[in-house]
Amino acid sequence: MDVQFYGFLHLRDTEQSTVNVQVSSFLDQVRIYCSNALALKRSLDAYGLPFTLLTNSPEIIARAHPEAAKEVPLETIPFHTEVPEGIRFFSGHYKLDVFRYLGSLDAHYVALLDLDMLAINPPPEAFGVSVKKQIPMAYDITDQVEPSAPPGSLKSQLEDILQRPSPGRWSGGEFLSGPPRFFAALTDACESIYDRYVELIPTAARVGNEPYQSAALDILRHEGMHIDDAGHAGVVARYWNMWTKHKQPPFQSFTSQFLLHLPVDKFILQKISKRGPLQPGQALALYRSMKWQWIFLELLARARKILRRGGSQ
Repeated sequence: MDVQFYGFLHLRDTEQSTVNVQVSSFLDQVRIYCSNALALKRSLDAYGLPFTLLTNSPEIIARAHPEAAKEVPLETIPFHTEVPEGIRFFSGHYKLDVFRYLGSLDAHYVALLDLDMLAINPPPEAFGVSVKKQIPMAYDITDQVEPSAPPGSLKSQLEDILQRPSPGRWSGGEFLSGPPRFFAALTDACESIYDRYVELIPTAARVGNEPYQSAALDILRHEGMHIDDAGHAGVVARYWNMWTKHKQPPFQSFTSQFLLHLPVDKFILQKISKRGPLQPGQALALYRSMKWQWIFLELLARARKILRRGGSQ
């Protein structure tokens, strides 16, 4: 399968932009994400799939997590997007620079993943077809995010960004794939509405790369581009290991997916990264055996954070 997987880690020590996890310091934040990248890389390795981590600071990665820096292929790329200081999902906004980089590559097909993910099965046939035919894929999470936002607010946000009617389809930030020309077109679409997205932030229902990414995908579809739904094809699923506002199926229904996004399980993924290289199916078995531990690990991290603050006063 002629596909290259990428993740990215933009680092700035004045912006501790972790979400869905507690960290006690900037280096602690970097260690968590690097351990997640290592677990993801090893889970892809189990199926013979290559992974590269794009970053602005390989030296910080080497200092925070030497094992990950040694094992995970790193590539330094420029990040130029203007991001408002202190905003939630600060580093995620730089995904626009990643789109631009992927659009410049001489490659058959590439896929961009969040780091808090695992490959738990081999890729489905539908993904192989998309790779062979160079069909772009995105992950439609509209049904998952609408219950957690005021009624109609997400559709309204997209229409405010686009300044025209929109179907209101919301794209998950954890997965995008396609040939480089798709990412080049996506970059152009993002750049055409990014300033408008930033202007609307004070009243926005959601912030981060998902709003401007969803709006940009809307533009491409409006112009006639066909983009397959990676969720419907069994390529990716987002599993919240906690109570959710949307009706989430039981975990067993997620176990046939190729990629599993685990937003609240960064500490579990860190533990999996300490198990060494993974065999096919092992990532799922390890996660299944550890998933119940997340609440204890999160509470422990909060206690450490409080103690660290107390010690620094």
